[in-house]
Amino acid sequence: MTDRAVIFDLDGTIVDSGSNYFEAEREVLHRHGARGFDRATHGQYTGIGMRDMLDSLRGRYGLREDTDTLLEEVNASYLALATAEPSPVPGMRELIQGLHADGHRLGVASGSSRDTIETVLAAVGLGEFFRVVVSAEEVPAGKPDPAVFLRTARQLGVAAARTVVIEDSVAGVRAARAARMGCVAVPAAGDYTDPGEWGGSTVFPQHEAGTGIDPGAVRAAVDGLLHASG
Repeated sequence: MTDRAVIFDLDGTIVDSGSNYFEAEREVLHRHGARGFDRATHGQYTGIGMRDMLDSLRGRYGLREDTDTLLEEVNASYLALATAEPSPVPGMRELIQGLHADGHRLGVASGSSRDTIETVLAAVGLGEFFRVVVSAEEVPAGKPDPAVFLRTARQLGVAAARTVVIEDSVAGVRAARAARMGCVAVPAAGDYTDPGEWGGSTVFPQHEAGTGIDPGAVRAAVDGLLHASG
């Protein structure tokens, strides 16, 4: 076991959850009266924790239901969709297995609830590779605040300077940079439109048509950052 760590985001990084989350959010929000919620609005919250997003949307649409109720309903709807045909982003399984075989300590830091993280990881057969799982609900603020990454590193027993984050969102990249961790970004190809937003990270846009990442290239980038950390 090395004294280096790799922290993964979950949604959009390990699993391509965007469509499932959008459908779950739309179903719940429309039922409670937020008829204006659409895919463009969903995209404005990429990388933001679910609780923070729902707090914002409650005010935006004047919803009467409390955030906890909305969160519970969205999570239940999402899990039903996500576990029906679970599948990681192509290439991600090989990357995770390779980094684990190298002896690095692996963790997940996500804006989803702990139950959602653990259920999805189990559904795609990857839970066994991660020593630590931390939800943004367990820290004072979600991404782009660095708290969720810093807590994960502490629980892994590794200094921030010897940790690399793998993320798919600008908010996640900013959180990793604020935590003073290395970062490899794997944004969806359509999200990588302004390279300046991804400053401070090594970027490998995911391929089009659901073909995912090149695990060898991403693994080499992670190894390079870890070794540069001393």
